[in-house]
Amino acid sequence: MSSVNTSPDRPTTALVGIVTVSDRASRGEYEDRGGPAIHDYLDRVVTSDWSAEKVLVPDEQDEVEEAIRRLAAMGCCLILTTGGTGPAGRDITPEATEVVCSKLLPGFGEAMRATSLQVVPTAILSRQTAGICDGALVINLPGQPKAITECLDAVFAGVPYCIDLIGGPYLTTDPSRIKAFLPGSYFLSERPSPRRRRCLPLSYVMTVAPFVLCHAQGSYGSDEWCNTIRNMPASSFR
Repeated sequence: MSSVNTSPDRPTTALVGIVTVSDRASRGEYEDRGGPAIHDYLDRVVTSDWSAEKVLVPDEQDEVEEAIRRLAAMGCCLILTTGGTGPAGRDITPEATEVVCSKLLPGFGEAMRATSLQVVPTAILSRQTAGICDGALVINLPGQPKAITECLDAVFAGVPYCIDLIGGPYLTTDPSRIKAFLPGSYFLSERPSPRRRRCLPLSYVMTVAPFVLCHAQGSYGSDEWCNTIRNMPASSFR
């Protein structure tokens, strides 16, 4: 994978599409709670500049597909859908997502289901997925605000890097809420201090060092050395 790209010719403000998929909400019979929950989550977590484009559509596959395509064409780098991920006949959000995406990212759905299963056993009924549509990362989320937060917490650490890899703007997050993955610097910050680093045992160093030196000089050493190292028990290297 490439490193994070902060090229000046990339957009500096992230445009996020929020798609609520609900028959009742689209008819005005039910208050949309999923869309506002997503917006509130992003407000709490994302610290870089972003704005939202919100869409409310019924559970009709062609309308969901059109909404995702239109938001991607507008320049959204991230499109979050809410609702329509269950097994009912009208739940078609995953199907619409699979149609419009050129690449699927099933790991998002797997991680969200694994997290939700720790809370409720019916999480196995969720079919949410994710993918790439014309330079936008599309992620399906459930409809309930509490479940939306749980699922976004499960996957959002990987969202900024994914958006970077597909050419989108650089997103930053509040590390007290979500510590986003950043190549190199992420692992450096996780390394233990020098005092806590483990040293190789002396028995390992004294046994292997001559073999390494012979190898560096163009010789693999004697067969006796090779056999000695190969036959040493695993406990010798702890």
